[in-house]
Amino acid sequence: MKISVEIKKTKDLLKEEINSLIELKQQHWPYDAGRQISWLHTNIREDDYHVLIFRGGGLLAYLNIVNVDVEIDKMHHGMFGIGNVCVNKNHGQRGWGNILMAVTNAFIKERNTCAVLLCREKLVDFYKMSSWSELQAEKILVCGQEYHDRVMMYGSLKSIRPVQIRLISLNRNF
Repeated sequence: MKISVEIKKTKDLLKEEINSLIELKQQHWPYDAGRQISWLHTNIREDDYHVLIFRGGGLLAYLNIVNVDVEIDKMHHGMFGIGNVCVNKNHGQRGWGNILMAVTNAFIKERNTCAVLLCREKLVDFYKMSSWSELQAEKILVCGQEYHDRVMMYGSLKSIRPVQIRLISLNRNF
């Protein structure tokens, strides 16, 4: 079966693609379609990106890429935020997540920037295998709310000394 990878801005997504990504997200997060659509309208902007991997017309893997302001110990850095990373559960453990992250890493690298993502502890090793590193901080805020899971980063900021980070603050939920 033919595999296709598409990277599209929100404004260019077809209705069928939005429906497919909502169905895929529902496999991983317990929210109905109405709440998923509401979340998208509230948190995802027209110029944000979506990475979609299709096989035989079905959506296998998905994530979104947003522009985010990351404050690290009072220094602001514009970078990408990676969110909603998911693979169709019927096709899991077959390398699709690795492909999704490789495509995303290439996208980030092409734009000569860095990226962050938020994840649970159980996913840290997966992202490390995809060339991401964990940022340790005394406190992490997302839209002013304390965040208690992990922050991963792709790329490097020369001004960051990860062992010394006191505060990481992100201005968007993604």
